[in-house]
Amino acid sequence: MIETSVLFAYHAPMKMGRFTAGWLVIETCVLFAFGAFAEPAPQVVHGVSGVAVQTATINFSKVAGEGTKAASPQIASPASATNFDAVDDNNTFTPPDTQGAVGPNHVMTTLNSEIAIRDRGGALVTPVVSLQQFWASLMTGIDTVYGPQLVYEPFDNRWIFSTADYPDGSAAGNLFIGVSQTSDPTGTWFLYKIPAAGSLYFDSPRLGFNKDWIVVTVNVFHNSSGVWQGVNLFVFNKANLYAHGSSLYTQFITTTAQSIFGPCPAQTFDNSLSTEYLAEDFSPKLRISTITGPVGSETLTLGVAFATNTPWAAQAPAVNFLPQEGTTAKIDAYDSRVSNCVYRNGHLWAAHTIFLPSNSPTRASVQWWQFAPNGVVRQVGRIDDPNGVLHFAFPSIAVNKEDGVLIGYSQFSSNQYVSANYSVRTSFDPLNSMRDSTVYKTGLASYNKTFSGTDNYWGDYSSTAVDPTDDETLWTLQEYAASPANTWGTWWAEVQVPS
Repeated sequence: MIETSVLFAYHAPMKMGRFTAGWLVIETCVLFAFGAFAEPAPQVVHGVSGVAVQTATINFSKVAGEGTKAASPQIASPASATNFDAVDDNNTFTPPDTQGAVGPNHVMTTLNSEIAIRDRGGALVTPVVSLQQFWASLMTGIDTVYGPQLVYEPFDNRWIFSTADYPDGSAAGNLFIGVSQTSDPTGTWFLYKIPAAGSLYFDSPRLGFNKDWIVVTVNVFHNSSGVWQGVNLFVFNKANLYAHGSSLYTQFITTTAQSIFGPCPAQTFDNSLSTEYLAEDFSPKLRISTITGPVGSETLTLGVAFATNTPWAAQAPAVNFLPQEGTTAKIDAYDSRVSNCVYRNGHLWAAHTIFLPSNSPTRASVQWWQFAPNGVVRQVGRIDDPNGVLHFAFPSIAVNKEDGVLIGYSQFSSNQYVSANYSVRTSFDPLNSMRDSTVYKTGLASYNKTFSGTDNYWGDYSSTAVDPTDDETLWTLQEYAASPANTWGTWWAEVQVPS
């Protein structure tokens, strides 16, 4: 890490899935540099129109009924009735890419390994199915799908689900997107497949929406060389997807020269807003970009504004950096790209892992933001232990209608097994402050799962969501170190933020 030139070294997540040939390991590296404090002029990117090459309609309950795998065993819930097991490690994937969302009657978890739909008290309502089973109707000639993203869109009462695949040989990868027909995720889903060009594949999807669009951003890599090619942004006509249309979209293809990596589209909780915002790590700033224009003729403008804080490092000094109890094996801390982004009450909120101090990092911390679309920061804070005993990473953030905030994340220390934690902020707390960290699921054992690689991966994501039934209650889904040793678990918590 060379701070004087603000060198960013990002690595795409290692994905592992069990095949007849053994464990597939994908590891790529990206290096690009920005000027230390330069803010490049806004860049307009022109898009190209497209439609899905393949579509399918499935009924989740039917898919679940066709499966032969039993549901993951229930773990005894903690004292709170609204803390419960999500999905357990079946030893087929690491990391799990923890994702989930909450609807009016269901809580849905989507991991690299499996999908579970529970009622709001934690009871399974269908058998657990694999991620592969869900997308099987679109997977001809495809080995594996990974990188799930899931949100519940409350204005039209739909679930939105996306993922990508890693193809065999030199074939092109694909982006998959699905929407539920109703608010019931156990019913019918409309599924679509969009291929990458040539021998490219998509990685690290991020998912957002506004009144007109569903937006998925992906980093693009060459299949055989692993060389980063840039970023693609898919802007789907939301009404067309919901109506089971042909999946009309506009695709924006950026290049490495445009220095865009991991942009995160906002979940827009304002059904009158015609602009879709994106936030991207651009240390020591966040870069704000926009998608505007009529549906079908959108314009992407990169860098319309910047939000600024004191510097942080984009990566840890070592890949396996996060400490844990019971072993000298440390855990991969990933990097500082924005985890998720929310537009609420005229402001954007975002959270991401950072590394401090910026010139020679000794700890991982969670940084969170509230800023206006023009980049003016209303507040920014850090969940941080300056003594370096506790590390915090893999955050996600949700905001309710009263600007109550919940941030969920994993906590790491040489004095504990990795736990699932959250912090709360009320609308009347002092600016730039977050309440103390709460451990809601204690880690149970040490974790070291590298399969045929060397990186001890965690994450890559987590999920935090607002409850659509009252727009006040907040939920979080986090990963923790489970038992027996070297297994992960995922756990839900429902949190009432004081108002």
